[in-house]
Amino acid sequence: MMVVTSSRLCKDNFFDRIEKISRGGPEGIILREKEMNQEEYKITARRCAEICHKYKVPLIINHQVEIARELEIKRIHLSYGELIEYVEPKEEFSCMGVSVHSVEEAVKAAESGADYLVAGHIFETDCKKDLEPRGPGFLKNVCEHVKIPVYAIGGIRRDRLEQIYECNAAGVCVMSELMLCQEPDKVVADYEKEWKKIHELKEEIQI
Repeated sequence: MMVVTSSRLCKDNFFDRIEKISRGGPEGIILREKEMNQEEYKITARRCAEICHKYKVPLIINHQVEIARELEIKRIHLSYGELIEYVEPKEEFSCMGVSVHSVEEAVKAAESGADYLVAGHIFETDCKKDLEPRGPGFLKNVCEHVKIPVYAIGGIRRDRLEQIYECNAAGVCVMSELMLCQEPDKVVADYEKEWKKIHELKEEIQI
């Protein structure tokens, strides 16, 4: 699983929470933080990078490409619109993720050099109350049209993991639950354990 941050949701110390999340062993942490100005984001990114390095968890810089360069963080995440406008050599980063909201965007993002996609929102979520969720069918369609990993976002819960797995998604992105829960390290570990369990069960069935 990937974790997407939102410090405004976090009621305790944000960096303590990042440390606990990192301890749980997610595939990566996307530092979203759209409300921060550049200086605030840079300070936050520098501290998060130190924490993530300690636990060998990849930190992914969202949107702020110049800050990623300055801090020598080699993973970035862009919106589809940002990807289209991005003209620098993509090889300067080791990993580039892109958020997509249609199959057409997914295909074009993959053709433009994206290493992974985040597709959503899949289920109803408080973050997008006024928007209809795109549903598992959309996720499956995206996965069928690209050959790079696709992560589901929006209304993700552990009891929906099997449904997401069956769409051939590579995993999930979770924000709100990980910013609000009491034991983020345990929650991350539980998600990872459940995903692995589903994978092993499906593999046994195929055999």
